[in-house]
Amino acid sequence: MYLSQLIFHNGDISMLRKIGFTLLCAVATFSSSTYSSVTHTLQAGVTLEYEFPPNEPLVFVNYLYWEVAADCKITSEDPSNELFAEALAKAGKINGVTLSKGNTMKVTVHSGDILKLSAESGAKVQITNFGPHTLKATCTA
Repeated sequence: MYLSQLIFHNGDISMLRKIGFTLLCAVATFSSSTYSSVTHTLQAGVTLEYEFPPNEPLVFVNYLYWEVAADCKITSEDPSNELFAEALAKAGKINGVTLSKGNTMKVTVHSGDILKLSAESGAKVQITNFGPHTLKATCTA
């Protein structure tokens, strides 16, 4: 006699399979990006390019267990743009100025400027471009 026959009756095995399949479907559904909002994950050791459309807030999150710092070169067709940043969780720095949860800050940037950014572990910030055109930031961590 097999161990599985000692532990489970014939009907119990098919029920366990149904429960397992149901749990698999539930996990797949909740982990799908279809149900999540768009966030940008901060990563160390890479170069990433971000586009900031006018008046559309973008959320950036540091899911890593350590602080991430980056230098971001700004590219814009406008002479200057105003960025609005709001710290949603934890803290970070923009050009050396600390931004803690609940704080907001406006920064005027010009094409070619370098923004020095840092975010502690778990930090979350929302940045909005108040300029008339899309602004690009090429960030190297």
